[in-house]
Amino acid sequence: MSRLESLPDELLLLIASFAVSQSTVAALARASHRLYSIYDPCLYRWNVVHGQCSGLYWAAEHGNMVAFQKALDAGAPLSIQRPRGELRKGPVVFRFGRERELHFRDFRPHPLSLAASGGHEAIVRFIIEKGASPDTADPERFTLLSLAAIHGHVSLTRTLLALGARQNIPSFMGHHPLSLASYQGHEEIAAILLSDLKNHYNKVFDDHIKEALVSAVTGRRKEIVQLLVSHGAAVNFFYHFWQTLLDTAAKNGDMDILLLLLEHGADPNRSLDR
Repeated sequence: MSRLESLPDELLLLIASFAVSQSTVAALARASHRLYSIYDPCLYRWNVVHGQCSGLYWAAEHGNMVAFQKALDAGAPLSIQRPRGELRKGPVVFRFGRERELHFRDFRPHPLSLAASGGHEAIVRFIIEKGASPDTADPERFTLLSLAAIHGHVSLTRTLLALGARQNIPSFMGHHPLSLASYQGHEEIAAILLSDLKNHYNKVFDDHIKEALVSAVTGRRKEIVQLLVSHGAAVNFFYHFWQTLLDTAAKNGDMDILLLLLEHGADPNRSLDR
């Protein structure tokens, strides 16, 4: 037994109170099983007081529910309010098939958004059940459902829809969840979102499926294109400076999608009718 371990708990806690860094407390916690039981809670409290609660955000991002709960027990605040920050403008960027000036709100992403990006369903459900909105968004206004669609989290997509997450909230660049899933090629998620759109968003179904078809063609996702046209997506319309779906497929050199669009009635002469 080391001399440190022979000290009573009260003195060990007093030593922790004089620690000047998180790494110091962490080193003490790793020294032995007994010291871990004493200093591990101190480590989380130190992080809350001096470390901007980074432990809570790390746990949410990595799906570590044990660490997440320890951070909460140490006093890390978990806001259930939607984050709000000052609107900022950035450079012109290309995101998920669209090129626009970047807009975002200047705030730290909520742990809920971090957990959703990683597909950590237990933490997402935990925070929503505490009262947070299932439509919480990140600085670029990607909702939880959009983040699940981007990263291909099928189970989380179903869970969010069951918890009341809405599809009709666009990001700052105008993306909706179905469009994002289509661009990324996540066919199962696209099918889930299509079904939800038909059941709950009948008035905007045509607009969303058009947007998704543009994304699928731009992203060269033949399976998604097939899925969307099988659900009645229109193939003859203009978008983005009089582009047609055939124009985009041709520019991409994507013969399979070009032929698929022609099979479903795309008009190669439509680009002349402006």
